[in-house]
Amino acid sequence: MRKVLLIVEGKRAERVFFSSYFNKVGSRDEVAFYSYQTDAIKLYHELIELGDDEDLLTLLRTEKDNSAQDKETLANSFTDVFLVFDLDYHIPTCEDKKKVYSYFSAHFCESTDEGLFFVNSPMMESFRDMKTFNDASFLTKTIKAKESASYKEIVNKRGNCRDVSKFSENDFYALTIQNIKRANNLLKKDISLPTFGALKGFTTDKIVENIFSSIDLCDEIPVINTSIFIVPLYYGLPFCRACLGMAP
Repeated sequence: MRKVLLIVEGKRAERVFFSSYFNKVGSRDEVAFYSYQTDAIKLYHELIELGDDEDLLTLLRTEKDNSAQDKETLANSFTDVFLVFDLDYHIPTCEDKKKVYSYFSAHFCESTDEGLFFVNSPMMESFRDMKTFNDASFLTKTIKAKESASYKEIVNKRGNCRDVSKFSENDFYALTIQNIKRANNLLKKDISLPTFGALKGFTTDKIVENIFSSIDLCDEIPVINTSIFIVPLYYGLPFCRACLGMAP
């Protein structure tokens, strides 16, 4: 049995979403969560300070605010580690945000090694930013950069506010397909469902490059939830072919 650790930014949203998704697909693997509870920029600075000795799990084990549950979780070893953070474009900082996310893309690019990094644009709530699970408008959806701080309120008005724990297996599959198509459109200007091989090539550095290109060119942030790719990439081609209808 594999043991999975999801290192997430928030305290609740990511945990509820992925607990429900893994449960709905009948996972027998152990899935644990560690909530960092602040943005990727702070984590970036902590890792940079470590320099050549950087080790994510060692760093997290030393966090002074860790609860007893956090300490118990991090005492384990894991076969796969995933990092899930928001773009957080609205947070004021002197740091070059593109540089920060490019760093994570370069250093955390394999789940069975240091970990695999995903960024949700503009936030985790992007998975809700569609009226129905087949909403075609999602494939080109953006928000103005200046509106990113209000994104949760925007989604509450225009998106799907159903309880995630009540999503069906097919709901999660449809959501995953929509976001894979969104990535294909963002990277290749193609709204069709790509192959599994193409999905593996949708790396976070390419996603980040295109997100910031959109911000620079038209002051708009593409809406996409890339963390949802964790499940199809974790289970691989058999899952993608049977559940998502993807060709090899």
